[in-house]
Amino acid sequence: MSRTATLRAMASTPVTAGDVTKSARLLLGLIGVIMLALLSWQVVALGYRLETGSFGGGSPDAQASQDVTGAFVRYDYTAERSYELYFAVRNPDRLPVRIDGIDEDRLPGLRLERLTMMREGPGCCAAERATPFRPVRLDAGEEIYLFATLRMDGSPASATACASQVWSSVPVRFSVLGTTRHQEVPLLATLVIRSAPGTACTV
Repeated sequence: MSRTATLRAMASTPVTAGDVTKSARLLLGLIGVIMLALLSWQVVALGYRLETGSFGGGSPDAQASQDVTGAFVRYDYTAERSYELYFAVRNPDRLPVRIDGIDEDRLPGLRLERLTMMREGPGCCAAERATPFRPVRLDAGEEIYLFATLRMDGSPASATACASQVWSSVPVRFSVLGTTRHQEVPLLATLVIRSAPGTACTV
């Protein structure tokens, strides 16, 4: 059969409604698979959680204590001074994440003045050896040591004996699978700033 005859035969072959329906079903099936993959991806990203790392504390002038509820790092309030908070964030799961920083607008009563960082290694974890924070990738099982310099935003709300303000978590911004996440990561040592002294304070 000549090329011309073959083309005529192909052109004369009718396209049935069944063929159209089959093609539509294949297309819808492909779209469904793509949508399911995207949904699964988002579910994994939105459900991904960071963990508290193995490090926490404060500067040498902080008062460390511990009771049945956990560890504390306490400062007595002084106007115009800064407070050092040291903590670590760990990636416990199988996917790599990028730590993008701290959500400053989610630190009630505090203002972030400086944030530095350090990887685990020789000399860890002295604050003076830390470097300015930059977004950092954490693979599965890795953690990053963070050193935050904080200042109280305004005066304490109460001057009653033993009155304190307490922060038990820090708002961390990170990304996983290209999705930006925000999570309150619990602190290994809760930060306490006591606004007024007392003789029988529990923390």
